[in-house]
Amino acid sequence: MALSKIYTAQRFYSDSLLDVVGEFGVASDQVKVLNLERFDLINRRAIDVVVGEFYSILAKDYFRPQEIEISQDGDPAMIDIEDLPMMKVGQSLKIELQSSVTGLARPVSFQQMQTFNPNSVMEQNRIIYHYAGNKLYLRSGVNLTGTDRFGDLTIWFPSIPDDVAADDDPIDVPDGPAMEVAIIRMKILLADRLGSPKLEMYKEDLPVLIQELFQNYGITATKEKVAQKTKALS
Repeated sequence: MALSKIYTAQRFYSDSLLDVVGEFGVASDQVKVLNLERFDLINRRAIDVVVGEFYSILAKDYFRPQEIEISQDGDPAMIDIEDLPMMKVGQSLKIELQSSVTGLARPVSFQQMQTFNPNSVMEQNRIIYHYAGNKLYLRSGVNLTGTDRFGDLTIWFPSIPDDVAADDDPIDVPDGPAMEVAIIRMKILLADRLGSPKLEMYKEDLPVLIQELFQNYGITATKEKVAQKTKALS
């Protein structure tokens, strides 16, 4: 799980704002406007952007379970997963399906789904599934029968970060370098809105924090990659 043990929405926003304002001060009406927009700034402009940019290395922190139910029974049965909060960032989607009856179900291609033989000795007690579009298609071996043949199903999937909607909600970013990048992104947003003289300083700090984030996951990032991420978050 990526939920921070240190930063709530209140601390994430207030600490960033206090640092941005510093000694130069801003008009109170500007701060009031930002306070009203703070959850949108945190969720859409800060967290979603940072996690989206680094999802290839943060994905494991957002691989989460959710119980699901059969939407349409049959052979194959179908589960509609359109409403799951999946992160889709242009890469192949990794999911796992677990049954209370058989354990992990086996992912198969469309052709393997079509040619599945439920009477085969190897398949009699197996559940297979194929993911296509926003749907999962399931078949089961001959020894698994009835409407409850699939048991209780849990899907593990790459989730988008949880939104914050209250001041005491935890920020859905892992503590450490990833959080530091999210904080500097928040400061850049606030400094830009308030016309803070610290804006350029925050932008100069960003490449170092990005490099530390890559290193934390055992990745040596090129200067070009760091520059690309810096531009995206500035």
